[in-house]
Amino acid sequence: MTEASPNRYRDLIPWAEGVRANRVYPLSIAEGRQSGAIFLDRPEAPTCAVFWHGCGFAYISGDASEALLEELAADLCRRYRRRMVLITDDEIALRWLRQKQYAVARRIEYEYAGGPAGPAPTGVRLERIDERNLPRITGRIVPAFSWEGDRFLQGGFGYAALDGDEVCGAAFSAAVSSKEVDIGVEVRADHRRRGIAGALVRRMCEEILAQGKRPVWAHGEGNLASRATALACGFTERKINRYACLKQAE
Repeated sequence: MTEASPNRYRDLIPWAEGVRANRVYPLSIAEGRQSGAIFLDRPEAPTCAVFWHGCGFAYISGDASEALLEELAADLCRRYRRRMVLITDDEIALRWLRQKQYAVARRIEYEYAGGPAGPAPTGVRLERIDERNLPRITGRIVPAFSWEGDRFLQGGFGYAALDGDEVCGAAFSAAVSSKEVDIGVEVRADHRRRGIAGALVRRMCEEILAQGKRPVWAHGEGNLASRATALACGFTERKINRYACLKQAE
């Protein structure tokens, strides 16, 4: 497996578009918007490409083989300190994952169908994320989850929810391509069930549509809170694929 040079990434956009699962992430790499790496099964006339996003998501485009998957798990996992979660609906990859006894789970992807505006949460205001409030956003699903360094402020966007002067939640562009934006959102545990997540997501959808792009959403099947937020904000289920963690973050 060969790592493609970044100056070749734009030539690999058709390969990113060929990913059948949540292609906004591989496109964000190929279009040069977010950090990651692209690997080819051979440098010339490849038959398979692997897109690894900086957040740890990996996607396969083309004809996977067991030899390639073995190299993916053995070699690429050693290169990065962050996790590697393979998201796929490729039958060869799924069979290999099960043979190797990786835990394979279902992942739901959504598309935005639109819906009525929800109630504004009492006592909370929304601010666009900027250099002032970005350092105050804490949690697991935050811009640093999928953006390296200061690239978020250059190519991403989002909104923070403030209760007084306290940042209690945020929604942001977890992945951005020329056509789609995947939304990440998290609200502090002590501020949940107040409608804050819904208000943040609806504001994000307004912004994404204004940019002429499509809002998209995805989560592991067991994340019932994420599903409830998606449905309440006008998303509808598009497809189900599978995922498995090949490596945990170090």
